[in-house]
Amino acid sequence: MTIFRDDTWGLFSLSLLCFALPLLLSVSGCTNQGPERYRKRAEQGNAEAQYRLGMSYYSVAAFEEDTEAKAEAETEAVKWFLKAAEQGHAEAQAGLAICYCHGQGVPKNEAEGEKWFQKAKEQGLFEKSSSSRSSYRPYRFYRPFR
Repeated sequence: MTIFRDDTWGLFSLSLLCFALPLLLSVSGCTNQGPERYRKRAEQGNAEAQYRLGMSYYSVAAFEEDTEAKAEAETEAVKWFLKAAEQGHAEAQAGLAICYCHGQGVPKNEAEGEKWFQKAKEQGLFEKSSSSRSSYRPYRFYRPFR
């Protein structure tokens, strides 16, 4: 992948803020309803709800010990990331890119992952904040649900 070759902080920020924070929130009980919390709005086509539903499934997969259940949760995560990403949701595009790059829920395909990273990057997802010399606008990754 060429996008983050010289930008270790950007890749770390993406991994930490896009996946670690929601995982920690789900473990702490802040998202006690799990994937069902966002399903209705996601099925109605709401991109933010689709992204959050995907993140919920991704969180479930991260802590699942059963290999079959883990694969099923990852597949569901990719399904919802893709629906949101196709509507132009930048965080979902980044999440989908990570799934493709690591082969989570889809066959590993770094070219496809790079395509989705590029789409997210074009929307400014990885731009440095002008107020801080090394931050990458973390609020874009986990903003309040509307």
